[in-house]
Amino acid sequence: MSEFDFKNKRDSQRIATLDCETPEIALHSVSNIFGLTRTELIDFIKKFDLDDYIKKYGNTEDRPADIVLKSLLIQTNCNWGFSHTAWFHMTRCLPTEEFELGLKPLLEIIDDIWELLFKINPTPIERTKLDKYRELLETDSSGIYQHRIKTPSEHGPDGNLVNGLRSREDGETCIQDHYLKKAPEIIICICEHYNNLLNEYTRVTRPCIVKFETPHSKLEHLSTALYYVYERLQPEPEFDNTYNANYIGNGVPIYPDKIKKKIFS
Repeated sequence: MSEFDFKNKRDSQRIATLDCETPEIALHSVSNIFGLTRTELIDFIKKFDLDDYIKKYGNTEDRPADIVLKSLLIQTNCNWGFSHTAWFHMTRCLPTEEFELGLKPLLEIIDDIWELLFKINPTPIERTKLDKYRELLETDSSGIYQHRIKTPSEHGPDGNLVNGLRSREDGETCIQDHYLKKAPEIIICICEHYNNLLNEYTRVTRPCIVKFETPHSKLEHLSTALYYVYERLQPEPEFDNTYNANYIGNGVPIYPDKIKKKIFS
């Protein structure tokens, strides 16, 4: 962001959660974080024209989201403050899954994944053969499986700041989402060796979004959420997943008390 004292506009005592579960919830959440009413925020958005701003001041180093944020703080003279952020983890799971142990990273659930695939395989297979196949994948340095296992940043659990960006209202896909459409990439990799196993996996599991919260209050995440609200109120919204922010777990579990809900689709 270009020079502007964002920290001076922060209310560190404000307790609020940045929550983009739906456009309406995001509007309410962002308004609350800025200490504005819903009507006041909508009024700013309707009057502020991002394209006109860029034409007037030319190209800047700021992201469009940061321009909207800075303009809101200046024009409304409001401040900002929040204490927690909601995230949305996309997965597939059995309909009976309650996440009683929270969201676990890959290395803590990989044995469970293999066990589930062993049980649902429509073509019975000897466990010793399955173990040999697993060993083969783990030693293949060129494969996706070993990359996921060996790379901490791939272990999750992860999440999106803005929920619901898997497809646009016109039906076109915004991002490739194996979790909701088919399966996580590592499961697809395992199933390639067995006929119909992937189909069976998608049959017995259901797409699920797990909402969780963390004690994070980063300005860049607020900027993204505000821009999401801004775009959703435009005649032709252009917000897509390229603007989204992500939570990267790096192998640290999300404990059960941080999970707020699960949403099956």
